[in-house]
Amino acid sequence: SLHELGPVTRHGAGGDCKIELRVVGACNLDVGDASSDEAVPYAMVTVGEVTGKTMAFKGAARPTWNHKFEIAAASKATEVRVAIMDQAAKNRVLGTLSLSLEDKWQNLQERKPTSVSEWYGLQGGKRGAIKLQLLCTCGGGSGGGGSAEAAA
Repeated sequence: SLHELGPVTRHGAGGDCKIELRVVGACNLDVGDASSDEAVPYAMVTVGEVTGKTMAFKGAARPTWNHKFEIAAASKATEVRVAIMDQAAKNRVLGTLSLSLEDKWQNLQERKPTSVSEWYGLQGGKRGAIKLQLLCTCGGGSGGGGSAEAAA
């Protein structure tokens, strides 16, 4: 089972910056004709050419995955695509989400770490939402950037 996307390593700028994406869970999923205890939802997460998958969560129209993926700046990914699938219904798509990463990378270039935790409505289904957490950080590299200034 894949717990992290990557490391997707290509030569490029921003090598110590990353986005941690946590697929927390989903709610109010459109399981169609199946009762909610027959559904076996999971999330497929695609970043660039790399795809990861959460565990399938049997019997839940409101699954909780808490599955973490890491996206390295070197991947130059501009978008995360998430599809909620139902394993019990021949991997039928219950809903999708496309989330831009452009502003997150821009904040990191300016050395502004950001943290987002919110529910996003799913497209392609009659209803449903997914909760994602994004933590965008840069490690303490060896550049002499003066973020700690002397007070006197």
